Amino acid sequence: MTAAPRPVVEAYWQGYVDSARFGGGGVDLDQVSSVMPVDVVKIAFYNLFPANGVTTCFGFGKSHGWGYTAAGIEALHQAGIRVLASLIGTPDPPVGWNDIADPAAFAGNVKALLV
Repeated sequence: MTAAPRPVVEAYWQGYVDSARFGGGGVDLDQVSSVMPVDVVKIAFYNLFPANGVTTCFGFGKSHGWGYTAAGIEALHQAGIRVLASLIGTPDPPVGWNDIADPAAFAGNVKALLV
Protein backbone atom coordinates (compact mmCIF):
# COMPACT_ATOMS: atom_id res chain seq x y z
CA MET A 1 0.00 0.00 0.00
CA THR A 2 1.35 3.41 -0.91
CA ALA A 3 0.92 6.45 1.28
CA ALA A 4 -1.30 9.27 0.14
CA PRO A 5 0.67 12.18 -1.32
CA ARG A 6 1.34 15.12 0.96
CA PRO A 7 -1.05 18.00 0.26
CA VAL A 8 0.32 21.19 -1.30
CA VAL A 9 1.24 23.71 1.39
CA GLU A 10 1.03 27.41 0.59
CA ALA A 11 2.14 30.31 2.77
CA TYR A 12 1.97 34.09 2.62
CA TRP A 13 5.15 36.03 3.36
CA GLN A 14 4.49 39.50 4.71
CA GLY A 15 7.24 41.77 3.44
CA TYR A 16 5.82 44.64 5.44
CA VAL A 17 6.63 42.81 8.72
CA ASP A 18 10.26 43.05 9.80
CA SER A 19 11.91 39.66 9.61
CA ALA A 20 14.28 38.13 12.17
CA ARG A 21 17.33 39.48 10.31
CA PHE A 22 16.03 42.99 10.98
CA GLY A 23 14.94 42.48 14.59
CA GLY A 24 11.33 41.52 13.89
CA GLY A 25 9.25 38.42 14.34
CA GLY A 26 8.82 37.51 10.67
CA VAL A 27 10.63 34.69 8.86
CA ASP A 28 13.37 35.71 6.43
CA LEU A 29 12.60 34.64 2.86
CA ASP A 30 15.82 32.65 2.51
CA GLN A 31 14.97 30.73 5.70
CA VAL A 32 11.43 29.64 4.78
CA SER A 33 12.50 26.19 3.55
CA SER A 34 14.32 25.47 6.83
CA VAL A 35 11.37 26.55 8.98
CA MET A 36 8.44 24.79 7.32
CA PRO A 37 7.66 22.30 4.56
CA VAL A 38 6.05 24.67 2.08
CA ASP A 39 5.51 24.28 -1.67
CA VAL A 40 4.40 27.78 -2.61
CA VAL A 41 5.18 31.18 -1.05
CA LYS A 42 2.95 34.10 -1.93
CA ILE A 43 4.50 37.53 -1.43
CA ALA A 44 1.83 39.61 0.34
CA PHE A 45 0.69 42.09 -0.78
CA TYR A 46 1.27 44.09 -3.93
CA ASN A 47 -1.49 46.55 -4.70
CA LEU A 48 -3.35 47.73 -7.76
CA PHE A 49 -2.66 51.38 -8.54
CA PRO A 50 -4.30 53.93 -10.86
CA ALA A 51 -3.60 53.99 -14.60
CA ASN A 52 -3.07 50.22 -14.96
CA GLY A 53 -0.30 50.30 -12.36
CA VAL A 54 0.94 48.18 -9.49
CA THR A 55 2.58 49.35 -6.29
CA THR A 56 4.86 47.39 -3.97
CA CYS A 57 3.83 49.30 -0.83
CA PHE A 58 2.94 46.19 1.22
CA GLY A 59 5.07 43.64 -0.64
CA PHE A 60 8.13 45.47 0.64
CA GLY A 61 8.81 46.98 4.02
CA LYS A 62 11.33 49.37 5.46
CA SER A 63 13.83 46.46 5.61
CA HIS A 64 12.73 44.40 2.61
CA GLY A 65 13.55 46.12 -0.67
CA TRP A 66 14.25 44.77 -4.17
CA GLY A 67 17.67 43.29 -3.34
CA TYR A 68 16.49 41.43 -0.24
CA THR A 69 13.36 40.14 -1.96
CA ALA A 70 15.20 39.05 -5.14
CA ALA A 71 17.82 37.15 -3.11
CA GLY A 72 15.10 35.53 -1.00
CA ILE A 73 13.11 34.48 -4.06
CA GLU A 74 16.25 32.96 -5.58
CA ALA A 75 16.83 30.97 -2.35
CA LEU A 76 13.23 29.74 -2.47
CA HIS A 77 13.60 28.70 -6.10
CA GLN A 78 16.84 26.84 -5.24
CA ALA A 79 14.87 24.96 -2.57
CA GLY A 80 12.23 24.00 -5.15
CA ILE A 81 9.61 26.38 -3.78
CA ARG A 82 7.39 28.28 -6.20
CA VAL A 83 6.89 31.99 -5.58
CA LEU A 84 3.77 33.96 -6.46
CA ALA A 85 2.84 37.60 -6.00
CA SER A 86 -0.44 38.39 -4.30
CA LEU A 87 -2.19 41.32 -5.98
CA ILE A 88 -5.03 43.07 -4.16
CA GLY A 89 -7.04 46.26 -4.54
CA THR A 90 -5.90 49.50 -2.94
CA PRO A 91 -7.96 51.49 -0.43
CA ASP A 92 -6.10 54.79 -0.91
CA PRO A 93 -6.41 55.76 -3.66
CA PRO A 94 -9.33 53.38 -4.14
CA VAL A 95 -8.48 51.04 -7.00
CA GLY A 96 -10.16 47.69 -7.64
CA TRP A 97 -10.08 45.04 -10.35
CA ASN A 98 -12.88 46.80 -12.26
CA ASP A 99 -10.68 49.92 -12.52
CA ILE A 100 -8.14 48.31 -14.87
CA ALA A 101 -8.94 50.09 -18.11
CA ASP A 102 -6.30 48.38 -20.25
CA PRO A 103 -5.61 44.75 -19.21
CA ALA A 104 -2.69 44.42 -21.66
CA ALA A 105 -0.99 47.54 -20.25
CA PHE A 106 -1.65 46.29 -16.71
CA ALA A 107 -0.09 42.92 -17.54
CA GLY A 108 2.93 44.68 -19.01
CA ASN A 109 3.33 46.79 -15.89
CA VAL A 110 3.06 43.74 -13.62
CA LYS A 111 5.63 41.88 -15.72
CA ALA A 112 8.05 44.80 -15.68
CA LEU A 113 7.72 45.33 -11.94
CA LEU A 114 7.42 41.80 -10.55
CA VAL A 115 8.75 39.25 -13.01
